Amino acid sequence: MPCLKQLIMLEQLDLSNCANLHDIQEAAPSFGHILPKLRILDLANTTPIVHLSLRGNSSLETISLGGLTNLEVLDLSGTIIKEFPYEISDFTRLRRLDLLDTKSLLSVDWERIRLLPQELIWNHCEGKNGDGSGAFICVTSAEFFGSLKASSPLWNQNCFSRFRFCISPYEEQRTVDEDILHLRGEQFFYNNYYTQSRRHSFANPKSHLDRHLEIRGDGRLGDKISGSKFVDGVLGHTDSLTLCNNMFVTSLSVLENVRDMAELKECEITKCNNLENVFVGKTAMISSLRCLEKLCLSHLARLRTVCEGTIERGSFTSLKSICIEFCPRLVKLFSSDVCLGTLETLEIRFCARLEEMFQGGRIEGSSLQRLHTICLWELPHLTSIYNGHCQLRALKKLKVKGCPKLRKLPLRVIVDDPDPIAAPTKVEVEGELKWWNQLNWEGEGIKCNTQFHESHPYTI
Repeated sequence: MPCLKQLIMLEQLDLSNCANLHDIQEAAPSFGHILPKLRILDLANTTPIVHLSLRGNSSLETISLGGLTNLEVLDLSGTIIKEFPYEISDFTRLRRLDLLDTKSLLSVDWERIRLLPQELIWNHCEGKNGDGSGAFICVTSAEFFGSLKASSPLWNQNCFSRFRFCISPYEEQRTVDEDILHLRGEQFFYNNYYTQSRRHSFANPKSHLDRHLEIRGDGRLGDKISGSKFVDGVLGHTDSLTLCNNMFVTSLSVLENVRDMAELKECEITKCNNLENVFVGKTAMISSLRCLEKLCLSHLARLRTVCEGTIERGSFTSLKSICIEFCPRLVKLFSSDVCLGTLETLEIRFCARLEEMFQGGRIEGSSLQRLHTICLWELPHLTSIYNGHCQLRALKKLKVKGCPKLRKLPLRVIVDDPDPIAAPTKVEVEGELKWWNQLNWEGEGIKCNTQFHESHPYTI
């Protein structure tokens, strides 16, 4: 459209109902260069367009797209549009919508959206987002999701069947793209997100889950999320929750509808320095605990216990992995009776005050039957893993470093079990030679059933 090249000061362009405008699809990507001040663009009912890109039109505030029923790909990245293009609900052929770096799009009325494309790529920051299907939305306010109800039909569409939503107050969110979750191919996966020491973890850093919610940032988010309803609809469909650097979080109960997180399978909380207990009182009786498989807690300066209060029978019945590190005030994991029949790995590191794993409570007899790996690092006051009669039949690997007061291992019951079928294989124990030589044994048969490896003095 060579006639437009001279109109460099043009702010409004109406091309609606131009049925014979055949070159609009090719011309649109260059609007940002030839019409740098264009604010309003009307393309309603123009020539059938299949691909429309207005990427980089940094002055574009308003666009009308009604009647473009043949549209398959729409790219509005880099524009300053203030309203979501609700017309796309009528575009049954739309496969992809790109809304990268649309920082002026601050709120959405989700009730007006009946249909979303299969691929929705959307954030409020710069950086690569990946090339797979699914929704990535990064916003600075939880209010953005205020009208997204748990019952919305969008959750059953292809787009929101996989999502990563990030709420962060930071203006510069580039590290969110680079360090946390990415859409790549058909999977979400974690990439170098946990602390550097997690590279030693027994846990697989990759996640098979598809619906992630991250709430990141400082106290400025407190009034927007604590006790609010803004993320209710999202929490009910979240299977992976990350809380990072949130000063307002004292427990998960600050999230108003924590009781409705029935799909939650993974929970990671890090650098929330006002967190004292993860679950408190009756919040420990919520149904979401029946699905929780992985719990990761790190760098929590005030954490005293994982679960404080009464635990309903049946809670934590899916929990497979617990990883806790850098929690200097942690004194116990659970304050009451608990059954951990599915727990497979237990990792605790750099928790200076921890004395006993289950202080104040007890482990039920059916617990810990699947626990095969225990890792204990730099726990100077730890005196016992468990003082009881639980049977660690599946224990295969035990790593201990920096636990000088731990003088007894929970191996008595499984070694003395008269049932030959239940006789365990040798337990591999890795630790410091000085610590190993100071262990107390109830019988030589127990010690013979272990295979000791000395750890390198500088290896964590």
